Amino acid sequence: MPTGSTLVLSDEAIKYLQNMLEAYFAVGRRLAEDKYDTITSQSRILLSALDQLKSVVNQEDLDMIQILERIHQYGQQLASSSSIQYARKHYGFLSHSLLDWLHKLALPVKIYGFVCGMAPHVPQKGVWLQSAAEVRNPYFGSTMLKCYSQTFKLETSSLMTQGGSNDQ
Repeated sequence: MPTGSTLVLSDEAIKYLQNMLEAYFAVGRRLAEDKYDTITSQSRILLSALDQLKSVVNQEDLDMIQILERIHQYGQQLASSSSIQYARKHYGFLSHSLLDWLHKLALPVKIYGFVCGMAPHVPQKGVWLQSAAEVRNPYFGSTMLKCYSQTFKLETSSLMTQGGSNDQ
């Protein structure tokens, strides 16, 4: 976990972050269900919330702006994915960048994180985030829905707590 101070967001920024996370979580749920139908629309909701968030954060924090730009780039790629396979790949890159940023924040909600060491073509061996503790692997969907190699939690204080494993 990165060291340094924890960024506390304004109430307005927290609202945009929550909207962004809701859209991200919705994409993950659809991928876990092997459904592609709402990926583009949810990705656009995520991008809209991200744009609103970027407008209210400190523009002089270049590290944060750089991470938010990566999140935006991967969100755009996810929104323009032409298949569920590409959506899963772009979701992996989005998840990795999102996690990098969330580590720096005082979070308004608890977030559950998972790693699937078998996920192909994504960074960090398939990290993803969920709002619930029940494992629902977005990289393999119904073929390996409960597969993961590591769990962690991002608490409202943004501290990570290590968990267990369930490789299949």
